[in-house]
Amino acid sequence: MEARDVHARFRVGGGLSPTPRDPSSRRCSRRSRTTNPSESRARLVAAIAQGRRWLDELASNPVASVKAIAKRSGCSPREVSMAFSLAFLAPNLVKAAIEGRLPRGFGVARLFELRVEWARQHEMLGLPRE
Repeated sequence: MEARDVHARFRVGGGLSPTPRDPSSRRCSRRSRTTNPSESRARLVAAIAQGRRWLDELASNPVASVKAIAKRSGCSPREVSMAFSLAFLAPNLVKAAIEGRLPRGFGVARLFELRVEWARQHEMLGLPRE
């Protein structure tokens, strides 16, 4: 494997991990520290979309599994499972994420921790329920 075929990425759990570059597969959300709000927002919106795609695949494909999705995507089954939680964000919170209106500090890692119930999500974020 040549150097150009390998790229380094950050896993959600932390740490640097070289993985083969496969342009046909979607990678797990990358965790990196950035101060640029537009980059953070783009990463968050991409992670929400990824979680929705993977959950849809799991629900619509009887032979799909978390392990298979993780292997194809170059991440751990835990990362795939965590991404599923983003698929259950309340619609107005997804809209707030797209528009950059979530409270400061609520990025991908913090949103993984939210409960599935929409009322609890608003409560944990300190936002009024719309």
